[in-house]
Amino acid sequence: MATPGSQNRDEVMSPRSSLIASVAVFGLSLASLLLLARYLHVAPGSPFALEIDVLFSVDGADRWKELTAASPPRFSVSHFLLQHLWGRIGAVPARLLEFALPADEARFLAATGMVCVVAAMGFGSLAFCALRLNHRRWNLLLLFPVCLLFTSNTILVQPDHFGLSFGLLAIASLALLPGLRDRTRVGLIGVTGFLNAATTLTNGLFPALAAAVVFRKRFNPAHVWRYRYGILAAAALGGAIAATAIVPRLRDLNDTIIVQILNLRLLKDPPAAAGFAASGLVYPAVGPVPSIWRSADPNNPYSHQSYNPSGFDDYAPLSGVAACAWVALLAASSLALIRSPDLRDYRLALFGWIVFNLIFHNLWGDEFFLYSAHWSWTLMLIALLGSRALPTWAVALAVALIVPGQLATLSTIRDLIFA
Repeated sequence: MATPGSQNRDEVMSPRSSLIASVAVFGLSLASLLLLARYLHVAPGSPFALEIDVLFSVDGADRWKELTAASPPRFSVSHFLLQHLWGRIGAVPARLLEFALPADEARFLAATGMVCVVAAMGFGSLAFCALRLNHRRWNLLLLFPVCLLFTSNTILVQPDHFGLSFGLLAIASLALLPGLRDRTRVGLIGVTGFLNAATTLTNGLFPALAAAVVFRKRFNPAHVWRYRYGILAAAALGGAIAATAIVPRLRDLNDTIIVQILNLRLLKDPPAAAGFAASGLVYPAVGPVPSIWRSADPNNPYSHQSYNPSGFDDYAPLSGVAACAWVALLAASSLALIRSPDLRDYRLALFGWIVFNLIFHNLWGDEFFLYSAHWSWTLMLIALLGSRALPTWAVALAVALIVPGQLATLSTIRDLIFA
């Protein structure tokens, strides 16, 4: 007798059809992200190119140079191959654009385009997972616009590492698909693990989490002992890389990024940490009106937007309704995910990754919302997968309430950039 889960798998798209559809989603997502960048005026000569921290503390004004190998090489513990790997990749389109544009304009556009391409690959990967596991295609069709209008996408389109991390983490979720051969799964985990860690060190933990989830039933302590020398060598290499950057700066610990933005909020102010954690489930989809601050530097005329501090009472009426609808959709989808035996691997990995990030960034980090690009894709995937248990009319109603609020938030953010 077939289980509900097996019936769903029988009705989903074939791998070939899912691949074709996900490529189409990639193209649509890339166009959407580039349009969002244009809408926000993420362009050469704009505040994003001239000043850091303009929007949610993104360092795009410095990072676009690193992403196109236009700044002197430097070693970073948290992004140890960002410049050496992505900088070399970004330098290729930059040089091509330099035939038609001034060097700085070409580099800024190349960096922005590169992060949007990788982020769009992430959206395509989410689509592939959803099409292989969700038989309700109308629900998916309704939900993809919601994903493309996430407030956290304003971070992805800026020339920084967050768009890269979003895409690489979403691609890593493909390793959780049922039916993959071990060789394919291990290769995917290995490649995405390296790229995620090289881009943002802590994000290398998600592929490791995915590996632990999918291979948990076959874990044998004897295998760890058998490969003990390889494990020790990998640990030694990681320690040596970290020591290269940390040891020369031990005389002044306050000079390391680890200490500079250590907040320990969870220990110092647990109620505030709980508020930030709650916002981490809602703001990425539909954010409130950001607070504005201005630099005391008279040569810096730009306004800076932040969700530190902010509260749920900062929502405008339209975006407030959208946030409530999103909470209802996320809760229903999460419950459906919990009740689906065939989605156990996704449930463990996605929920585990969200919990880790909500705890970690209540201990370390400055602008909490800035890091939401590291887990916003999990919120999207939970909605996409969990919606297979929801009636289409309910999903359509939620989308009808969410999308206008998302558009209103994006419009407000754009207006405040030049306020």
